[in-house]
Amino acid sequence: MAQSNRRLWIFDVEGTLTGPSGRGMQAAVVTGVFMAMRSGSLVGINTSREIRFARAVHQLFDMNGPVIAEGGCGWWQPSMGELSRGVCLHRLNDEDRALVRQSVAEADLSDRVWEDWRKEYVSTWYPYAFDQKERTNPEEVEKVLTSAIKKRKTDLVVEKLEESVSVIPKGIDKGTGLVEVSVELSMPLSAVGYVGESWADWPALAQVLVSGGRGVMIGKDAQLRQQVAHMGGEVLDEGYYGLVKWLMEEFGN
Repeated sequence: MAQSNRRLWIFDVEGTLTGPSGRGMQAAVVTGVFMAMRSGSLVGINTSREIRFARAVHQLFDMNGPVIAEGGCGWWQPSMGELSRGVCLHRLNDEDRALVRQSVAEADLSDRVWEDWRKEYVSTWYPYAFDQKERTNPEEVEKVLTSAIKKRKTDLVVEKLEESVSVIPKGIDKGTGLVEVSVELSMPLSAVGYVGESWADWPALAQVLVSGGRGVMIGKDAQLRQQVAHMGGEVLDEGYYGLVKWLMEEFGN
């Protein structure tokens, strides 16, 4: 069996453990995660999705490590118990959410976007309505929210991902969430490995690599791949299928 010499492996979910948008996965990935745990590692996930979705994925893979959700704003681990809602690290308060909703309404976007009510810690908006076939331009939503926040708040920022626009606490991302959780677990980042595929994973990858841990990139973005490689990370070809091969080589017999 290959020796990883790491005690904690954290995986991005969509596009890494699963296909895009959290749909589909290979049985070999489940096997690879199991082999990582069998090697003595803790295995967990880090995602921008809501904590309930994250915990469902965690349960599906039967992981033994932490869940970091909503872009580093909340986390949970099995020892907290199934009934625990997890720990809030950072969140928007009621005033923040009211400001965001008011900004959407004043820009006449209410009928063209919808808020993800499942998010507990951040405010995420999808640029289309359920009864419309045409999508609203996400840049328009980003511009409206950014303008409103700059005028009234200094401790929030707007983050545009491929499918959504979120308002989040300033300075919080997947990297800060990973750092905070590693402290809670008394796990040095030098003993952490992180596997991701997009720019949303870059803060976490950078935190691990600069601390002497291991970072693995499976995404296709050329600039991101170059940056990960420059910092000493591992860059895999074949994307999701490359991950399957890597898991077998890293943790297989």
